[in-house]
Amino acid sequence: MILHEGQNLADLFEDGSDEYIQISRIKKHLLTEEQKKQLYDANYDIADVLNGRTLPDFESKVESMFADWNTKLGRHVFGF
Repeated sequence: MILHEGQNLADLFEDGSDEYIQISRIKKHLLTEEQKKQLYDANYDIADVLNGRTLPDFESKVESMFADWNTKLGRHVFGF
């Protein structure tokens, strides 16, 4: 989970790591306090979001999270 010299943050999310490691990286590098609150209030966790286990009324928040994370990473990693 440590960035090495010359490594891009996005590289951490494209290395084929298992879901547990990816979730840990999302929590450390991408998830904002507002997003944590949204997940908590809706009784979801990151695994639910990554695996499409949310109700349709939460989809706009998921899309917003993915867009925010992709912006931070500087490339498209999450979403369609």
